Amino acid sequence: MTKNHLKGIYDTQGKELIPIKYNKIERIGDSWSFFWKVYLNGLQGLYTYEGKEVLSAEYENISSIDRGYGKAANLIVKEKGQYGMFNAEGERLIKSEYDDVKFDNGHYYFQKGEKKDYLKRDKQTLLKGISIKGQIINWIKENGNSERLSYFIFADNKGKFGLLNEEDSVLIKPQYESIDSYYNFSSGKTDYLIVKQNARFGVIDLSNKVVIPFKYKSFSKIYIRDHIALEDEKGYILCSLKDNSIFQSLHFNDIRETSGPYAVIEKEGKEALLNKLTLDLLFPFQYEEIVIVDEDSLFSVRLNDKYGIIDKNDKTIIPCMYDEWLYKVGGDKFVVKKDNQYGIINSKNQLVYGMIPHPIIAYSDYFQVMDISRNNPEYDWNFKEIKKE
Repeated sequence: MTKNHLKGIYDTQGKELIPIKYNKIERIGDSWSFFWKVYLNGLQGLYTYEGKEVLSAEYENISSIDRGYGKAANLIVKEKGQYGMFNAEGERLIKSEYDDVKFDNGHYYFQKGEKKDYLKRDKQTLLKGISIKGQIINWIKENGNSERLSYFIFADNKGKFGLLNEEDSVLIKPQYESIDSYYNFSSGKTDYLIVKQNARFGVIDLSNKVVIPFKYKSFSKIYIRDHIALEDEKGYILCSLKDNSIFQSLHFNDIRETSGPYAVIEKEGKEALLNKLTLDLLFPFQYEEIVIVDEDSLFSVRLNDKYGIIDKNDKTIIPCMYDEWLYKVGGDKFVVKKDNQYGIINSKNQLVYGMIPHPIIAYSDYFQVMDISRNNPEYDWNFKEIKKE
């Protein structure tokens, strides 16, 4: 109801719920826990839906925090430039002494200078003396239903890392120099944590059971199913998180993920392909670089700074004789460059177009010769010129 440009609220029986004295009234909160926010002379107050005053209009800002279905919201207030918190009944929970309130890593936090105090998951009290570094989300399926579980990596004021469960109880007390999560493809969850202790890395599960001992210099999160790369004195090795075994027969310097069944693996400046399932090398370390052309059949390789094509049996399809990478185009063709001349060859290394001094740009259904004197002509893959209108 509005009177003399002031607003109030009456129920359908004409009973006054909020007196007609405010400049503005708006609804805040969720459908099961909402309030009437009132504005008066630039300040804000709060009433319940039934018209009970919760906070008088003396705050610079009021916002609500949802605590979950069936739970009354908490109220963040700003007064005299500082932030605090009340419950839904107007009882003060946190003194207004903080510079800001923000949300990060699954928690609201109250900040004063550089210090952060985190609002516990029950959203009534603060976690103090820690810093939450990351959130882990797992989906657990039971009886056809999915349930979300959260864990939180945190550090104490001594810089030691631990783990909180969803209720913000300490699951792993702070004892590690770092903690990093590792997603397990088989279970579809984060079952493991990569931790550092005494300057060495190992792997634990969420109950703090050691899965891989603390003896490695560094780690790499390669996404080969159920494996992690850990570095010892000879280089990286693959460690199985399925049976905790170490693949001791293979040391390498780097590994590069691909979309197909193989990963590119490098050792002492030479590359090979690793089968992600069997962990067998497709061929020995002999190429300077490998690019996958077809996921499981053809590979473009660099050898002595020349480029060619091999198959998965290390059979040479196109000799390493060209000056740039070869990519499959127009069915079974490849654009090539050699001695500043450009052409197109087939999979038998037979020249089917060129060689010419002009670059060739290949597309899915045509190619273009970059010859300005001829207006950069285009051709289909039957080498018929496409006439431009």
